[in-house]
Amino acid sequence: MTSIPASDDTVTSTAISPETAVPVEAPGGADASGASDAPDAPGSPDAADSTKPAGPSLWHNRDYLLLMSGKTTQIIGSGFATFAVPLIAFALTQSVFQAGLISALGAIGYVVATLPAGAIADRVDRRRLLILCSAIDFILLASLVAAIATSTLTVWHLTLVLFFSAIVADQVCLAWGIDHTHYHVATVLGPVMGGSLAPFVVSIALQAVLAGAAFGLVSLIFSESIHGLQHLFREWVPWNLARPVVGGLMVIGLVWLTGTRDYLGLGVDSANPEVVTIVRAFEPGGAHTWSWAAKLLFTVVTLASGFKGGEVTPLFFIGATLGNTLAVAVGAPVDLFAALGFLAVFAGATNTPIACTVMGVELFGGQYLVYYAIACTTAYLFSGHSGIYLSQRVAHPKGNASAAELEETLRARRAKSPVFSRRIVTKPTPPKDVE
Repeated sequence: MTSIPASDDTVTSTAISPETAVPVEAPGGADASGASDAPDAPGSPDAADSTKPAGPSLWHNRDYLLLMSGKTTQIIGSGFATFAVPLIAFALTQSVFQAGLISALGAIGYVVATLPAGAIADRVDRRRLLILCSAIDFILLASLVAAIATSTLTVWHLTLVLFFSAIVADQVCLAWGIDHTHYHVATVLGPVMGGSLAPFVVSIALQAVLAGAAFGLVSLIFSESIHGLQHLFREWVPWNLARPVVGGLMVIGLVWLTGTRDYLGLGVDSANPEVVTIVRAFEPGGAHTWSWAAKLLFTVVTLASGFKGGEVTPLFFIGATLGNTLAVAVGAPVDLFAALGFLAVFAGATNTPIACTVMGVELFGGQYLVYYAIACTTAYLFSGHSGIYLSQRVAHPKGNASAAELEETLRARRAKSPVFSRRIVTKPTPPKDVE
């Protein structure tokens, strides 16, 4: 029995013998008789290919090409600007400290724009916002090029360009729907002073000083462990390609010894609430007592053996989990001290207390600015003349230093230290026989 549509609403059944079967053309010209040239059964690969519409290639889409070429050009230009601006600031001021201060002041633009930017991006046409912000960014950077070409560039000009470029960059990221991980410091120390700053509590400030010292020492251990283990890897494993193999096997062994994979990867957040992450470190019980040490060990082995991936986020992890541990030990607010560790360990390892203090305002809010500054400055002082970037120059020594030692790189100062330098003992050359 074969059902043949008689109309749009009725179906008739007619007996058809094999001898009298006549092919019935289905809608669209397809043969419905079941012959060998009939279309494939639904669900077969060929049927899927025959019914799937062939969309136009993106490489022939004018809007797509304009978007991607414009975005690529903007990314390349921003990369050049990120590299060149600090060098320009140093050329203008001849001071590493002032160049860093200019960069930090430029970053304040992000802080100023963070709250109003989200509201603006949600209420205006994002396409127009992207075009406007990109045009403003181009004009700002073009003004730098024109000022350099005419030898009229000043420190204030550069600072203002950085400030407004940061605001534009923040708007562009929000228009693209890009945002950073949010961390929450909900501790309330008392009535807010002046509408923006948390009250100054002496006991919390003293605890921040002690914690800052611990953060600085841990950042010192982190930096010197990486440099020292790199030296040992070069001595023990002369073949460059074999070092990552050895390091990878060591990391596998550490996973087996610790029985956890919590310390692999960045560790920012996880869908598993039992995993130790940076976000969970801001909660009571979010980290184990030695989570910071385990992450430090995993990261040092990974980076010293030749793997590249950055030290920044692991330092945030180490600092936040160490802050969690210290807060539990002294009875301090866990979320606040996780934030202090997040900032201060990085400040000690990179010798950037001012920039990290400003970063704290951006990430955690400005009400605890005083405590950020206390922890970051203390960590910076206790980290000594060390850091993860050995090409940094010492503009302001942490202690007594001669004029000759100023502007030395951390690598040069480290080589002079009897603690970190490798002493080479040579045998005295016997005197030659005198005829």
